[in-house]
Amino acid sequence: MTDHQHPQPEDPTSAAENHGTVAQGAGKTTMIQALLADEVAGAEAASASPVTVLPLAVPTGRTTNLRVIADADQQVDHSHQPVPPVSPGGFPYRYKVRLQGANAYAFTADEVLALFIDGYQSQPGRDREAQLEQVKLRGRHCTGVIVNHVAQAMFAGQLSPEEEAVLQRSAEYNTDGDPITVEECPRWDHPEVPMVLMGDLYAPEYGRFEPPLGNVKLIWPGRAERYLDGLAELGLIALSENPAVTASPIVEVRGVEE
Repeated sequence: MTDHQHPQPEDPTSAAENHGTVAQGAGKTTMIQALLADEVAGAEAASASPVTVLPLAVPTGRTTNLRVIADADQQVDHSHQPVPPVSPGGFPYRYKVRLQGANAYAFTADEVLALFIDGYQSQPGRDREAQLEQVKLRGRHCTGVIVNHVAQAMFAGQLSPEEEAVLQRSAEYNTDGDPITVEECPRWDHPEVPMVLMGDLYAPEYGRFEPPLGNVKLIWPGRAERYLDGLAELGLIALSENPAVTASPIVEVRGVEE
C-alpha cells in the first residue's frame, strides 16, 4: 500500500494575510482568525510533546513490522496531529513511539523494545530458549536503566551522601547478593528522585523480598508488555497506545445455526 501524502499546511502568517484579503465580513474574519489560532496552538502543542530519551539500540537489519515515519513524511490532520498509518495489510498499529524527528509504529511490545535493547528480537521464536533469551535481555537492560537513573541523580547533585549510598545500593543486582529490602531501607521519601527497582524480584508469588516503602517505582522486565509500560511510566519512552487494538487474537464469531 502506498501512502497518500496530504498537502503541507500553509504558514500561519501567510495564510492569515490571504484569508484577510478574501474575507469581507467581520464574522468571516473572526471565524478565520479563530481557526488559524487553533492551528497555531496545535502546532505548538505538537512541538512541546514528550520525546523518547532512551538510547536506541544498534540497528541489526533483522525483519520487523516496525514502521518509522519522519516528521517531514508524516500525514497530519487539521490540528497538526499525526494521522496514524495502517500496515500494508490495512491493520492499525497498536503502539506509537515519539522519537526525535520521527514517529515509530509497531504491533507488539517486542517490536518496540527491539528499538532500544541490543540483540533483542522483534519477532522472537515461541520456543522456551528464545523466550528465556528475551527475558534475559530485558533484565539486563532493566539493570542498565536503574544504574543510569542513579547516576543521573548523582551527577545532578540531587542527593545527599547518605542518599547516594542508599540509592547506589538499590542499583546492585548480581547473583551473589539479595536486592535491597524494607529491612535495609524502611522508606525512601525523596520528593524528586524515586527509587527504581526490578519488580520481578519482589513478586508476591516468590515471597522472598519486600521492597522499601515510599517513593518507589517498580519496573517488570519479566513480560515484554509490562516492561514497556514501565519504561513509559518512567518517562523514558514517549509511548501511546491505540485503545481499539489489543494483543488478543482475532476470534471468528458465527451465528447460531438453527
